[in-house]
Amino acid sequence: MAVGTSLLVTVGALSLVGTVMVKELGAVRRGAPGRSLRVLAMMLIVLVMAASLTFFLLDEIRPDEITGLDTRTDALYFTLSTMTTVGYGDVHAEGQIARVLVCVLIVFNIVVVASLVRSQTRSPTPPTPPKR
Repeated sequence: MAVGTSLLVTVGALSLVGTVMVKELGAVRRGAPGRSLRVLAMMLIVLVMAASLTFFLLDEIRPDEITGLDTRTDALYFTLSTMTTVGYGDVHAEGQIARVLVCVLIVFNIVVVASLVRSQTRSPTPPTPPKR
């Protein structure tokens, strides 16, 4: 029961971090000043930690969902290989719940995280010269 509660809290935290990152992306796209690179890096670290913990707790509740995931390090490894779209295959989603979570993480990573990183690394557009 405690693992199930931990999983719900972790998924809630993951949703909160995701919501903040989506709002940040919307603000950046509207031209508002974005958060500092430090804040975005911290949000990314929290996202990785929460996703790793989610996969670990899911494996605790339903061991057949993710093959090869036995430790927290395995969960971190699986999260990072999924987010970077490397996917070696030694740890992989077998069950439908795990596959849905992986799909959500991949889409979120491609759309939100990649866009935020791009917005932070893009050189600012030079000001347009005044018209005469």
